[in-house]
Amino acid sequence: MFLSSATLQRRLPVIKWVVPLFLWLSVTAHAEPLVFMADLNGRYGSVDYHPRITEAVSKAIEMRPAAVVIAGDMIAGQARPPLTAAQLQRMWASFDRTVHRPLRDAGIPVLAVPGNHDASIYPSFALERDEFESYWQRYEPGALHGESNFPWYFALDAGAFRLVGLDVTAPGPLPAAQETFLRQQRVAAQNEQQTLVVITHLPRYPLAEGRETETFEASSPGTGEIWVSGHHHAFFDGVTSAGVRHIGVPALGGNRRLWLGTHHKSPFGFVTIAADGATELRPWPGYTASSKHFGPKNIGPLRNTAQTTPTLAP
Repeated sequence: MFLSSATLQRRLPVIKWVVPLFLWLSVTAHAEPLVFMADLNGRYGSVDYHPRITEAVSKAIEMRPAAVVIAGDMIAGQARPPLTAAQLQRMWASFDRTVHRPLRDAGIPVLAVPGNHDASIYPSFALERDEFESYWQRYEPGALHGESNFPWYFALDAGAFRLVGLDVTAPGPLPAAQETFLRQQRVAAQNEQQTLVVITHLPRYPLAEGRETETFEASSPGTGEIWVSGHHHAFFDGVTSAGVRHIGVPALGGNRRLWLGTHHKSPFGFVTIAADGATELRPWPGYTASSKHFGPKNIGPLRNTAQTTPTLAP
């Protein structure tokens, strides 16, 4: 269901936001890939973005994906002492100018889940969550499924996929309301013969050195599900023995991190997932599809999906 005109009138002039809402309807009709980005932020409080962010946005526009999905950390919050509302609003304005506006002006829908640097669950960062909600409520998509609580957790269709975004910004178990929502969407996706794609900021499994404990717990996923995460700044396309895919999206901002158990760093870049589930890493510089299969052969319970011997970046 679309937002009512009264709701839109209360937020901002209707004409500015109606087009992004209708763009979501076109996602279900396209076979183009989905683009996944993560961790765009720079240093605490920064309103500037590394040039590779602008380059990634330009490349995404050139690719004409069905949508761009951001797995958290779009601004550089979670600073101490906490940032002011004015500072946060300037940061979101910069994100809008650098990332979101060029994509939506090109007719490409954008979806995002909260990260610890833009909407940390810890009480001292409540203002950051308020500003996250204020920004993204302007772009609430239509046709959300079930008991979606946008922009915190939600579900919608994207072709053969059912996208489920969750609010995971700190380690620990998935909150009960989100767990119930996830289970409902899992059943619905099975009934509709869709592939469930779950997007979170923190991952279910550790992928990077130094972030071994920065994961979360949730109910066991079903065979064929795809879980996509950011936060660990490490690309990895792995599969469990039960047939569940877990894709760690590399960072675009910040720093590269070592793959867990190695002395090698993941590249910067973004990831595409095609309608048939095929994944491509688009590493920086250039963001052209790589013939290399980055990452170690295994990380914990995850086996690299590459059919050839994976390459470790220097």
